[in-house]
Amino acid sequence: MTAPLGRRLHRLEAAHDEDRRQRITAAGEALFRTMEPAHGEAVSAWLGRPEVRATLCTRGTPLLERLAALEAPALAQAFVLLTMCQVEQGLAGTLAPEIAQVYPDDPDALPVAPCRACGYPMPTRCGRDRRGGLIVLALYEGQCPICGGEHTVATAMRSLDIAEEGT
Repeated sequence: MTAPLGRRLHRLEAAHDEDRRQRITAAGEALFRTMEPAHGEAVSAWLGRPEVRATLCTRGTPLLERLAALEAPALAQAFVLLTMCQVEQGLAGTLAPEIAQVYPDDPDALPVAPCRACGYPMPTRCGRDRRGGLIVLALYEGQCPICGGEHTVATAMRSLDIAEEGT
């Protein structure tokens, strides 16, 4: 590759990365606005740790693996995963109190079972199979905070691949 072509490619990549950072920041800020102060403070405290930002910004490892390596609390994992669902899939996001409280109450909960009507990732208690894949252990019982749709087992069972995608 020629030097001028390499420089142009670097500028294009930098512009793409900056655009992505701005979209992630905007989605995170919008999600924070839906949270109760205590939940937002807990997530902010975790996100403010230097090793968290460095690890989350590392590419090449699936996001769930990075969160596990950081021993992220369930509410912080939900915040990060829901933020990325907004950025990558254009899904509406909320951590309204009744949804957000599921995560501190259940440290194995992840937002991986999409609402059948709108796709919002509902809380689901997960475990790991022998290969490290997610398995559904229990479902949140309640209505989707976005559209009011019911959370069902059939929906959750279809959703397992979503949580394993790298971002």
